[in-house]
Amino acid sequence: NHFIEKLLPVYRRATEEELKLCHGGWKYGSFFTTCLTESRLFLPYATKKFLENGGEVLRQHLNSFFDVPQNFDALLNCTGMGAKELCGDQHLVPIRGQVLKVRAPWVKTAFYGDYDTYVLPGFETVTLGGCRQFDSYNTKWCKYDSMAIRERCFDLLPSLRKAEIVRECVGLRP
Repeated sequence: NHFIEKLLPVYRRATEEELKLCHGGWKYGSFFTTCLTESRLFLPYATKKFLENGGEVLRQHLNSFFDVPQNFDALLNCTGMGAKELCGDQHLVPIRGQVLKVRAPWVKTAFYGDYDTYVLPGFETVTLGGCRQFDSYNTKWCKYDSMAIRERCFDLLPSLRKAEIVRECVGLRP
């Protein structure tokens, strides 16, 4: 992927040995180095630093971007699905995602497979994913999605079978 090659410090074709780390007889894969940020941990830290350096946070309900006061250097739009109303975009639909967070400290490398299958090591847990369901407003955990995610991730990395499930998360994104 020539686009990604320009963005990442290290991006190359995976070696035969690296391909053998995953089950499934993979013929091609990519190896790359990137940065992973866990928002629930990073955002409180970033907000604290921003405020310590003279930044100001104003939270208010807006009916339109025209309601934004003009005396700001920057505006961060974190409306998510609220952008449908704020921006008047009636074509915006949610994409439902579901993941499992497991305790698997031996997993140090991220893996991406077919069908939205991924294993992402984090600070305290490893994320197993996922699903991508367009135009679904369902924010409830689904045992069938969970079973499918586990099955695909276990097929990709069998050692995950012994991982303790810490929690399951569902979210909607635009």
